[in-house]
Amino acid sequence: MDAEWLDRARQLRAEAWEAVQVTAAFIAFKKFDDLVVDMGGTTALGEIDVAATWKATTQRAVEAAARRLSDTKKPSQADAAEMALRQKREPIPIGLLLASAIELGAAIGGTDPLANFRSALSKDDRFYSLRRNNMHFWWLKGEQLPAPWLPDGVAEFDELLAAPQQESHGDDVT
Repeated sequence: MDAEWLDRARQLRAEAWEAVQVTAAFIAFKKFDDLVVDMGGTTALGEIDVAATWKATTQRAVEAAARRLSDTKKPSQADAAEMALRQKREPIPIGLLLASAIELGAAIGGTDPLANFRSALSKDDRFYSLRRNNMHFWWLKGEQLPAPWLPDGVAEFDELLAAPQQESHGDDVT
């Protein structure tokens, strides 16, 4: 078992060393070290305590990763939906919007995630649903609909809002 641990530690050390070698700081160091060697000096790489350098570098990397993880919060369902809609720049059916929100890191649980997601969007003032080709799509309130989405004869989003609409959220998953 000790040999297995030693082999694993060596593998992790090699991976860490490879990670160190692609950092901007190491690349700059290596260029200066090569310059010194080209000018007749000796490399400093042999003088470096690789174990101590590796330990310090690894510790900094672990601390940085921990900070990033603690600073990173999962977006809410509605925030993820807004991000997805802004990325796509057009209305999205609820099923695809759900998939996009999950890809963006939103946690959507419950026995019926689709219903939970639809409910969250229905309660949020940033969204509304619209019907097109017998499907329901979601879009952002106050944002101009892309031109292909405007009905014939409607030039701008404001005209569309002025027209009476029947609100429905549908169960389209596509």
